Amino acid sequence: WPWEMIGDEHALSAPMCWESYKKYMELLIEYGNKTTFVFSQEVLSLEMQDVTSPSDSCPRIFEGIIKSFQDDFEVVIVYAYRHLWELILSFRRFQFSYSRAAAKPRLNKWIRNGGKVVPNFPTYWKDHPLKKWQSLLECVQAAGKSPNVRVKYLNIHEDQDIFSRFLSIVAGELSNPINGPPAIISQWLEELSKNGSSNQNEADFSMIDYDNIANKAVQLGLVPDTLRRLELNKKIAKYYREKSDDFSYLCPPPGFISTVFNESLAYYQKIFSDEPQHIDKLQKEFVLVSNSSKFCELDANVALEDADLKSFLATLA
Repeated sequence: WPWEMIGDEHALSAPMCWESYKKYMELLIEYGNKTTFVFSQEVLSLEMQDVTSPSDSCPRIFEGIIKSFQDDFEVVIVYAYRHLWELILSFRRFQFSYSRAAAKPRLNKWIRNGGKVVPNFPTYWKDHPLKKWQSLLECVQAAGKSPNVRVKYLNIHEDQDIFSRFLSIVAGELSNPINGPPAIISQWLEELSKNGSSNQNEADFSMIDYDNIANKAVQLGLVPDTLRRLELNKKIAKYYREKSDDFSYLCPPPGFISTVFNESLAYYQKIFSDEPQHIDKLQKEFVLVSNSSKFCELDANVALEDADLKSFLATLA
């Protein structure tokens, strides 16, 4: 039972559409190759929230996958749970990461020249389609009622070794389990470590960190608007990474913090309703985050009163 991984690092020689994948798998099986396919893609989970889907139905790509496979294959859906506040924080950071911003013209224009505003966290939370997460979860749970489909939940906050846990779940749910899964898991993880990278890359840096300071500096005439927006973001980021000063933040009001927790708790209870003992732990984790600066943004007005920052910006004029 060899493993085949379909993803960026280990792409199969098959067209990137589901029906072609199914035909490819059927051919393997027809010629006696019993293969376990593991689809593990962050992009896949993003696509499953297809915005063209009607609000009262499952995302189309998800329905297509399940309907295509459930009659001929054993399907194990591993739904990775992550705290809702962390999901939205992560999506916001990713959406405005340097690598994505470089491809978006409105994020390369200054706000005063018609550029896009990078929303603060309360605005982003309010405008983010949170209900799509609820909808996707309901679709996954409904799919689990089909005879050949089983749903398992992976709590990334409880499992330290996510890859091993993921593979163990899949292997344990097959009616014909893989012979000696630990060895195969070790082999796959070793392969992943060769192709992956633990180095911090440009996607780790986001416009949400310093864009308000950059735009304010241009508005005040401290730097010319001929300097590209993304480039100034990067220069300010580098400046702050080399400093250890205490920063002044603008943080959301308590009412918003309560809303974030209540909606995150509701999402958690849809999956782990039978584990109320963990709610106290979830609340403690949330308190740690809400007491940090993760929901806040740097106060641009206070930052630009700093003489050292002003001197630095003057060198860029």
